[in-house]
Amino acid sequence: SSNTYQQSNQFVATVSQGLGEYGQLYFSGSTSSYRSDRGRDTQYQMAYSHSYHTISYNLSLSRQQTGSIRYGMSSADNVSNSSTQNIAMLSVSVPLGTGPRPPILSTGMSHTTGDTGSTHYQSALTGTLGEDQRLSYTVNGAFEPGGTGSSVGANMTQQMSVATVGGSFSQGKNYTQGGGSVRGAAVLHSDGVTFGPY
Repeated sequence: SSNTYQQSNQFVATVSQGLGEYGQLYFSGSTSSYRSDRGRDTQYQMAYSHSYHTISYNLSLSRQQTGSIRYGMSSADNVSNSSTQNIAMLSVSVPLGTGPRPPILSTGMSHTTGDTGSTHYQSALTGTLGEDQRLSYTVNGAFEPGGTGSSVGANMTQQMSVATVGGSFSQGKNYTQGGGSVRGAAVLHSDGVTFGPY
């Protein structure tokens, strides 16, 4: 009578093959069964990654089949039908500069077909600032036509002598979120306490 969908068996197989100068190929598949009235879940994925000079890109194709789920413990419970989704994803990363640690621009697109089809675009810029490169930042944006709409966000982390301080902000459809953090370390010894970054 459990409604926690406890997994009883799972089988996973992965194969990764290096192609030398032509990149890397990756295959994976998994299937899971459950002790409750939930149906079997199965997924397959194929991915290819490669780097051309300083540009890296990745292409993946996957298929996800989710079994039906019965909610509750009586014969009149609601049942969620099984579903199938096909997902194609493409991502590209490009360094913006030639220094030892240039900013990196990453952009990607995913397209889902099936019961809940959608297209999703996202980009992010990540880098460091300062001579000692103790200030790191990320600026990102995402867009899903006809779905969650657009969202933007940014976060920054500054490593100081006695702590690491961070802040973040994000805004999207019907929400705004911000946060801050301070992380540090303290060492107790015979001469007192010494503080430092995390």
